Amino acid sequence: MIVSHGSMHHWRRLDIALSEVKQVLAENGFIYISDLRRDAPQAVVKGITDLLNERQARAFLHSVRAAYTMEELSTLVQEAGLAHIRVEPENFSRRTIMRNMQELRRSPMRGIRQVSLNLRLVGGGG
Repeated sequence: MIVSHGSMHHWRRLDIALSEVKQVLAENGFIYISDLRRDAPQAVVKGITDLLNERQARAFLHSVRAAYTMEELSTLVQEAGLAHIRVEPENFSRRTIMRNMQELRRSPMRGIRQVSLNLRLVGGGG
């Protein structure tokens, strides 16, 4: 199993990392890597940066700029020979949302869909 959340945009050579994934992931192994997406709607990005202090906002914006689009990630996954890996928008389950409903109701980010901010690689296990 390979799992990572929120760090892919920091990886210096994603092409090499994906080649390593191909080498170490067992035939029926599972991969779940999620991260920000560079093409997130500006209104969503601004909504988040408005909640942060100046230093945090600068770091968040840097992370968004360093992230990948679905098309870029799909190309890198294909070039690495990982045909069984899907690149898709990140989406949280209704169950997760319901568990956090009280906090979500208080959040200024209420109504913003995670799918517009994150994407993920997932596959295997089958």
